[in-house]
Amino acid sequence: MEFIPAKCPDCGGELMLPKSKDEAICTYCGSKFFIKDAMNKTPTPSIKSWMILAKTAEETRNYAESCKYYTKVIEVDPENVEAWLGKAESVGWQSTIADYRLGEMVLGFGHVMGLVTEPEEKVKIAKIISEKITKVAYAYFGLTYGYVNKYIDEQGVPNNFHVTSINLANLFDFAFELDPTNFDAISSKVEMCKSILFGGQSISRLLSKFSNSGARLEWQNKLNESSKLLNKADSQRT
Repeated sequence: MEFIPAKCPDCGGELMLPKSKDEAICTYCGSKFFIKDAMNKTPTPSIKSWMILAKTAEETRNYAESCKYYTKVIEVDPENVEAWLGKAESVGWQSTIADYRLGEMVLGFGHVMGLVTEPEEKVKIAKIISEKITKVAYAYFGLTYGYVNKYIDEQGVPNNFHVTSINLANLFDFAFELDPTNFDAISSKVEMCKSILFGGQSISRLLSKFSNSGARLEWQNKLNESSKLLNKADSQRT
């Protein structure tokens, strides 16, 4: 079977189509079209197509790609809440040890809250944002925790880890403020505090390397406060 290069008329995705067929389905956005249209027309991607492409990229954890398509939607529809939510989360998931982007993520989520005016919708969006922040922040802690265990003796690594962890603890608190029913945020903070305080020999050495001599007490206090919140929640549920 002979194939010919073409582009989807809806999303602009590059395709190889069977020359002997009249119709085809785009493997990117799922739209059905006539092959002659793909050959003769300049693609005019739609918001719907870009959203499909963005979500497909998210599912494969290609967050740079999903961010690109969400941005395209926003350029056409600056008040598209779903696109802003997706872009902010995609930015957060692109964070690396060298490139902390969770602050940028929070700014994006803040913009989303500014777009929503109805009180009930605000509560709904706040819950969504709270969950997303919790997941991204906990994943980023796992990344930094692995890094500091490996490079604990490198200059600056212990203190950078301490500062980053403080930022993450604040993010968990912020997520809980957005949604006081999101106890995953508090339990994630508890797990982080326990990992820092009791995470084995290398982490014990880490605490001794902090330039801030009160670091251990600081993390113990955070653990105690968060544990009390969890215990209170458990008692209310029983």
